Amino acid sequence: MLDISGNIVKEGDLERITRLKTKSIIEITVDKPLALKYKEEGWQIKKEYTRSLKIFKNKTVDVLFEDEVWLLFKKMGFKEMNKNRQLKVSVGSDSRQIDVFAKDETHIFLIECKSSEEVSKKDLSKDIREILQMKEGIIKSLRNYYAKDYHFTFLLLTKNVEPTQNNLEIAKENLQKDFYIWKYEEFQSYKELSNQFGDHTRYILYSILFENRKLAGIDTVKIPAIRGGKGDNKYYYFVIQPEKLLNGVAYIHRREKNPREIKYTYQRMLNKSRLERIKEFIRRGGYFANNIIMNFTSKPTFNKRDEIGDIVLGTLTFPRIYGSAWVIDGQHRLYGYLDSGKSTDAFLPVLAFDNMVVKEQAKLFVDINKEQKPVSVGLLWDLYPDIYKDSADLKQQELRAISLIVKKLNSEKKSPLYNLVKLPSQSKDTQKWAHLTLTRLCIAIKENRLIKEKEYLLFDESYDKTIDTAFEVIKEYLGTISKSFPEDWDKAEKGFLCSNIGIRILFNILRQLLKYLEFYEDKSVYLAKNKDRFNDKTKEILGPIIEKIKNMTPEERNKIRRDTNRELIVENTQKLLWDLKQKTNFGIELWRKGGWNPGIPKEENDERIKKLIEETEIELKTFIVQELKLLYGEGWWKNGIPSDTKKYIDDIVKKEISKSPWKENELKAEPVEERLRFVSIAHLKDLIILKNNWGQFERYFAKDKEIISTAFKFYKAIRDKYMHSDRLKDLTEIDKGLGYWNMKWLRRCIGLTN
Repeated sequence: MLDISGNIVKEGDLERITRLKTKSIIEITVDKPLALKYKEEGWQIKKEYTRSLKIFKNKTVDVLFEDEVWLLFKKMGFKEMNKNRQLKVSVGSDSRQIDVFAKDETHIFLIECKSSEEVSKKDLSKDIREILQMKEGIIKSLRNYYAKDYHFTFLLLTKNVEPTQNNLEIAKENLQKDFYIWKYEEFQSYKELSNQFGDHTRYILYSILFENRKLAGIDTVKIPAIRGGKGDNKYYYFVIQPEKLLNGVAYIHRREKNPREIKYTYQRMLNKSRLERIKEFIRRGGYFANNIIMNFTSKPTFNKRDEIGDIVLGTLTFPRIYGSAWVIDGQHRLYGYLDSGKSTDAFLPVLAFDNMVVKEQAKLFVDINKEQKPVSVGLLWDLYPDIYKDSADLKQQELRAISLIVKKLNSEKKSPLYNLVKLPSQSKDTQKWAHLTLTRLCIAIKENRLIKEKEYLLFDESYDKTIDTAFEVIKEYLGTISKSFPEDWDKAEKGFLCSNIGIRILFNILRQLLKYLEFYEDKSVYLAKNKDRFNDKTKEILGPIIEKIKNMTPEERNKIRRDTNRELIVENTQKLLWDLKQKTNFGIELWRKGGWNPGIPKEENDERIKKLIEETEIELKTFIVQELKLLYGEGWWKNGIPSDTKKYIDDIVKKEISKSPWKENELKAEPVEERLRFVSIAHLKDLIILKNNWGQFERYFAKDKEIISTAFKFYKAIRDKYMHSDRLKDLTEIDKGLGYWNMKWLRRCIGLTN
């Protein structure tokens, strides 16, 4: 049996077949007597001649998809391809039909296409099994046919056919055997890349599929270079033809495996109009004197020839690895040489670091690009998933995770933010409904410390794992909110809830919701896979806030939306939460440094406030004694009162005795409970948050000791002024309100109702 049956075309024939495959119809010329037979098969007459007819028929769905795939690989620069679907490769005594065959100087791709008119789920196990079983036989036949070894890759592409999870798992297990499944979204990503980069897309493809594998069929790059640096901090300086970097060595994506993400990376990093301007500059004879900066992510070799101080002259040999050098700066200068006609005879100066740690190369990238006008803060947020991909630095991991969470909220169809987030890397045409900015959403997550490791809110073992965990919680939370007031949510930026400011406020509230559930319920409420309970709790707890928003006038909601300052956003959040905070302690963390309050109620007067202050102090001392006795029993004074507080009390008693000696017996004989009257407000706070006492008291107050400290601070401030009437004039209305409401909170914590 022949190794191959059917036609493989190249050069002129390849261009002719390309023209045929771009059409949505099949055209043939037949003798007139055969017209009836073809008409019965669905053919239609296009043109009539004397003895013959030109007839046509629409291509079927499967043929259209195969042609679409064929055209992509042709556009990527493959020089030999199958003429039609009649190509077969022998496998022992059998043969295998090949839908798309694509060959360049070093690689051969064998592609199976599965398509359907309507979206359907299908188990492709049989097809996968056949490909894997016949794979070695196909390779053997093609090696015999070409009398040369190539790198063989097998692809299974689908359109409107959804593989099962098991299918995808099998493909994942066979990546090192060069078998891949592409869904149509992945195929489209390469198609879009090819529209911008033409046949260079082939090298992007190789750097994705064959990461860390040796380059096949490409000459080893050896160039004169200067080496500087010491130890692990070495760098090289050299000049090189752009072509040698572009042919599989350099890359700008950060090791993403998802073609869609890589497409966005290239769109983010390479501005199309800027590339065209640079390309035109190069064609007119322009050149660049400033360095391309890159980092070898696979180790090069360097042979020393001479040495002058710390500078070493020698020959640098690039690693023969796909995607071995990440371009940190100069992407446009390098990629401007594509299709310029100058990529082989021009030279670029390059500064290349040798395996710089990810944290440092990411920092260098950010530092360089922050100084360059074209890179905005939004674009940096867009780039963090690329530049911080392999970083071990926790801060960089957090930034990367935040960006990926927001992008997932934008890309997942079940997300309430689906297609609503503007990404700098995407064109306006593809973001018609997007009105939320990537930066503001990312900042909302960051400033609320939702995924910070030490906060333990949505952090889940690692930042990579946290991405999905946080996405699910945020998706459900925003979904519940959007369904609670859809009339406003659907107005997008013209409404309140789904505006940029509204979303910032909702993220402020989300933090308080998670803290509240953690304190009064359990984290499992929102971390459980089934989110029904979380959704119910969200509706139950936040119902009053949603009602408050519903009852606002459009003017009131618009006013909040116009307050873009961070402090005003927090203040507006406090206003929304105030009533709920007063009833349930919800959101009290927002007031741990003070903040907005409605002022003293009109029915209050200075005399009543003073009585409340005095009563609160007495009741606090009684409450503390009561709880310490419950905790320590008869040893409450010894174990619950720290030595410095006891010394403070003893010193006060001694002063009293020195002033009034006749009180000595009375003071020494009184119960220790009475001695607490000598302590200050600051001492009372310290007794509550003392490490050994805290477990007894935290159930009554809040888990955050800073909140308690703040409440006591403002209570002490108002107390000190009211206990010395001459100081009342120094008390501002803001401080008076803060003191009053923090006192009311302390009273509520210890069980006082007014």
